[in-house]
Amino acid sequence: MDKKQRKVVLGIDIDGTVGGYIECLREYMAVKFDVPEDEKWNYFPEPSDYNFTNWQYVFSDFKNLHSEAVANGIYEEMAVFPQASEKLWKLNDEDFHLRVMTSRFVKHGQNYQVVNATGKWLDKHNIPYRDLMFVHEKTDVFVDILVDDSPYNIEGYQALGRKVIIFDAPYNKHLEGPRVYNWEQAYALIKEMFPNGMIEA
Repeated sequence: MDKKQRKVVLGIDIDGTVGGYIECLREYMAVKFDVPEDEKWNYFPEPSDYNFTNWQYVFSDFKNLHSEAVANGIYEEMAVFPQASEKLWKLNDEDFHLRVMTSRFVKHGQNYQVVNATGKWLDKHNIPYRDLMFVHEKTDVFVDILVDDSPYNIEGYQALGRKVIIFDAPYNKHLEGPRVYNWEQAYALIKEMFPNGMIEA
């Protein structure tokens, strides 16, 4: 008897994985604190950790600065990474079930703005998905494999022995595991793991 199969469920993070959160936040901070264009990388270098504590003016106040940036449209302005739309559409057309998962909720009162901005951004940049989930504990959500940049999520999946692809970022270089630097590499690695987009049910 043939074994039953189902579509592979692919979990996809947004910020730092599909879109350029770091650069968009850098631009916002440079404008907010009136930092000259030729000085912004000195003030806001590659972040050494996920709370951007090596950036000037951040200190321990990252969540409030992030919330302020959200209120001022960072999620609408963020650039999409090259090939993200094209490669995700290929995976979608090859029968992968795309589940976008993001933990964007930070401050009470911003949830509607975050949901609205996220949907508009995904549509604007032609990002396909079957499900869109706002969730902090991504390990609570079923996926067969996750693509993410967050050390918290990566380590959570690895601790449970679940498949995760590390989307390279300055703050996750200390982590071991399958790593990609762009969506062309991500697509190739996903197809290597799941050649036909199907898995035993």
